[in-house]
Amino acid sequence: HRRNVVFSLKQSGMPIGGLMASMGMPVVAVAFGWQWALGMSCLLLLVSAVLLEPGRTRWDDDRVDHVPLIARPMGGIMIVWNQRALRYMAIAGGCLSATHTCVGAYTVVMFYEQLGYHLVAAGLVLSSAQAGGVAGRLFWGWLADRWRDCMTVIAMLAAIMLVAVLGCLWLAPGSPAAYAIVLFAVIGATASGWNGAFLGETARLTPAGQVSASTGGALFFVNTSSVLSPILFANLFVLTGQYNVVFALLAVPTAGAIVLLTLARRHVPARVAG
Repeated sequence: HRRNVVFSLKQSGMPIGGLMASMGMPVVAVAFGWQWALGMSCLLLLVSAVLLEPGRTRWDDDRVDHVPLIARPMGGIMIVWNQRALRYMAIAGGCLSATHTCVGAYTVVMFYEQLGYHLVAAGLVLSSAQAGGVAGRLFWGWLADRWRDCMTVIAMLAAIMLVAVLGCLWLAPGSPAAYAIVLFAVIGATASGWNGAFLGETARLTPAGQVSASTGGALFFVNTSSVLSPILFANLFVLTGQYNVVFALLAVPTAGAIVLLTLARRHVPARVAG
């Protein structure tokens, strides 16, 4: 009964890490150079790995040693593809992931290069997006559990995201910093906020015993978008010459996600429709 909140809590680690990075790395880069900022990130990864290692045996106590490392690598994708509700929702996740990824990749670049912000101030705007992402994941997960209608909640989230990214058209050199911070907090709360609820709904729609495989299959679509969308964003910037215009164009995949979620809701299997 708290499935979406649990998944949202788990997924909130990513925007928390992003918040730490967007607040700390620009300061380190300005003071010591970008190489030191990346080195700090690598050091934190190594320290995390060392701290996690002692618990690995206990966490993996249900591991089945004889299972081959590679077994049916496309199995999870086929589970998702063969069930229409999961298929539509997974592709919708890919559409939503485009905004999520591009906010992380290009927010600082836009505010620094196009809008003339100091690098640390640009990092502060990204921090507002990451903080919004933490709060958003918890809020949308709670709301999905409260309403018992996760797809409608994610579609509502996407509608707010669509309006928010269109708000980037009004960003220009000299725009009030408060507008930028509030706008990107809303974008972060929506562009990052759907992830936990999405995974919770994937688990709900999946037949018993296949949750792990179908989650991997659904994330295939999400992560494919995460790889391709920054490349497409960069090419659209070459054509338009304006980062804020390309951010506004993220309304297109967001609108596609709303349509796909509507279709997914119509094809929820009878066994889980209640």
